[in-house]
Amino acid sequence: MYNRSYDEKFKKIIDYCHNDEFNPDGTKFTIFIKKTTSKDTKPDIDATKLDFILLINKLNCKNNVKNHLLTIYNKFGDSIFGRGDIIEATLSSKSQASIYIKLLKDGNLIKPISGCRKGKYKFK
Repeated sequence: MYNRSYDEKFKKIIDYCHNDEFNPDGTKFTIFIKKTTSKDTKPDIDATKLDFILLINKLNCKNNVKNHLLTIYNKFGDSIFGRGDIIEATLSSKSQASIYIKLLKDGNLIKPISGCRKGKYKFK
């Protein structure tokens, strides 16, 4: 079975990656595509993760920071997290974890959680 919507969403990422704004120095990158069969109808990357990758790539920061932000998203997804969790997931310092939180808040990617202790967040 051919999944056209998956291909269209993936094409959106490829088009963005060929944009000079995304890759100004012209470095090469590899994208892996998982073929699906009739038994395996769920794509490897879902639409929300693809959208999140596009949003991270629009942030004004270095590639290694973007990779850490993606690691944070992969680790916590829909769960609640704080600075200590980010330190543990990325093996970074307290100040660097605070910078990651600030980048995610400024990019409107996370929201503070009320009803929990101060400093707890969740992805939008």
